[in-house]
Amino acid sequence: MDGITFIMNKPKISIILSTYNSSDTLSKTIDSVLSQSFTDFELIIINDASIDSTNEILKKYYKKDYRIIVISNDSNLGLTKNLNKGIKKAKGKYIARIDNGDWWQDINKLKEQVNFLEKNKDYILCGTQVKYIDNKNNVLGVSNFSITDRKIREHLLIGQGIFSHPTIMFRNKILYRDFFQYSQDLDLYIRLSFIGKLYCFKKYSVICRIDENGLTMKKKYYQRQYQNIAYSFFIERLKYKEDALDKNIMPKIRENKIELFLFNISIKFFIKYAKEKTLQKNIFLWLLPLIISFIFYPPLFIDYIKKIKRLLFIKIYNKKYKKYFNI
Repeated sequence: MDGITFIMNKPKISIILSTYNSSDTLSKTIDSVLSQSFTDFELIIINDASIDSTNEILKKYYKKDYRIIVISNDSNLGLTKNLNKGIKKAKGKYIARIDNGDWWQDINKLKEQVNFLEKNKDYILCGTQVKYIDNKNNVLGVSNFSITDRKIREHLLIGQGIFSHPTIMFRNKILYRDFFQYSQDLDLYIRLSFIGKLYCFKKYSVICRIDENGLTMKKKYYQRQYQNIAYSFFIERLKYKEDALDKNIMPKIRENKIELFLFNISIKFFIKYAKEKTLQKNIFLWLLPLIISFIFYPPLFIDYIKKIKRLLFIKIYNKKYKKYFNI
């Protein structure tokens, strides 16, 4: 099915979905896309060399709906390369993302996002709020992302979440960067923020599944490093209008067994802290696990201090980088 195209008008939106061994949840994800009230789209699905029944499911949908394009990889390439593979094939004016296991609960999600971007030419990306569930469909929490461009930029500066990847739609102007095996979405948001404005709807349009068993501690260890690199690149762009990767300088990713061991212990307490704080429980219930996580892995404490520092001096940053905050 690789490389198959259709005789159809150029769609308004290209939706990119990368999937690997996800036969249990794939149908629900695809059905939520096909149920959208806005129908002028193509759904590009990259099957990343799955060895379960994913291929059979995709064949069924491929025959069912002409808007579906399936790209089958001979070997596993990983999320970032798959997303770029999809974007390079995309014909749409806008790119929308969805991840396997997540679904769009609002049938008007695409319609409202397209209408917003069509009416507001100075905006380059928009997202929505999201509800988080576990593998048993229990609600873990909801997002509280900033709505306005100014607030989104400030939260980006202090290292707070600004979008959930399966909610976004952006103008088809840019690729992900292959270096970012993790936090490729954060790097994308940062680079897009220097091109145009950002917006997030108040509506909870997406259900996002958090698979804590599937996200190993080793992956979290690497995620933190890539996230920190993305934020350091952000500061570089504010100062110099480019970052190290633009100059083909590749940052090094560490892998230290002792550090990984300590991180594994620390992050378990950090996750407990995050859950307790999200549930808005007594401050002592989430403060203790936070302190314990810092004791086991001090670099997390350094990350936390950096966030607080940027928060305290946000007004100074606003004045110093006035052009960025008033794009």
